[in-house]
Amino acid sequence: MAPVPVPGVFCVWSRANPDADSDPPHPHPHPHPDVASSDEAILFTDQIASLQGVSRGVRMQASDQQSAGPPFTHDIPFLAIYELPDVAYCQEAEFRDVKKQCAGTGEGEGVAPRVYELVEMIEAEEYKGDTVIGELVVVVTGEGFPEGGSEAFWTFHRDEFVASFMQAPEFIRAQVYKITGNFDPQIKNAVPGGPYLFVYHWDCMEVPWSEVVAAAQTKGYIKHIESGIKWQGVNYHPYQYTERPVERERGSEYEESEEEDQEVETPRVGNTVADAAVNGTDSTKLSGALNALSIQETES
Repeated sequence: MAPVPVPGVFCVWSRANPDADSDPPHPHPHPHPDVASSDEAILFTDQIASLQGVSRGVRMQASDQQSAGPPFTHDIPFLAIYELPDVAYCQEAEFRDVKKQCAGTGEGEGVAPRVYELVEMIEAEEYKGDTVIGELVVVVTGEGFPEGGSEAFWTFHRDEFVASFMQAPEFIRAQVYKITGNFDPQIKNAVPGGPYLFVYHWDCMEVPWSEVVAAAQTKGYIKHIESGIKWQGVNYHPYQYTERPVERERGSEYEESEEEDQEVETPRVGNTVADAAVNGTDSTKLSGALNALSIQETES
């Protein structure tokens, strides 16, 4: 019996704009990719996307609005994600050759190619089976769990953390990946590091703060995120695709939710947050949780 295909992604982080040689270059993501003036503005192809075992790809740039500051983020602004219907394809010589080229001058110079296999996907009911790529894509890398804490973390992530996101109509899906093959300890010194990849798709341009703050107020957040797994996250906006994204209609419910988000006061580093009751437990760590979710404006 043939092995069951395991889907995954190939991620290439870079400090250099991969589209810098185009005419004209695309130094910033288009604010609304689905209404770009021409296919030339948002479509791309490259050596990776042309491979037989790659289904589609997307190029993204770090948003000017970030949810966290150091050490919970990194400074690599560009990320390309290529979808793999089966990660077994990565063993093919043609893929290995391209991956080696992607490494370029080495991870120490800011290029960090990784192959990840899908562990879990959690979709909002409205988007089940929908392959749309979010206008806001939050990408988090994690270095693993405290000893014996893996099962408890996954329960928290699914039933508390992502469940809070589900309250927002803009939430599309959460995907969890694990790096393929044996984990190289030296990768911990690379940026971004960690064997786990968490990808959160949102059908909006800005962070829906009310639901994000709600996730940070759960008892599990304090245990598993603030005091547990080591992580780094970056908010990205897609700006080029290997296939034209599907245009989506904006209903009245979407417009109302945007107005509600604008009314939410976003937390910032330096805010004084009083002790709060989190699931019935007094916690002084909520201040750190909110600070970790603060907006940091990227210098232009």
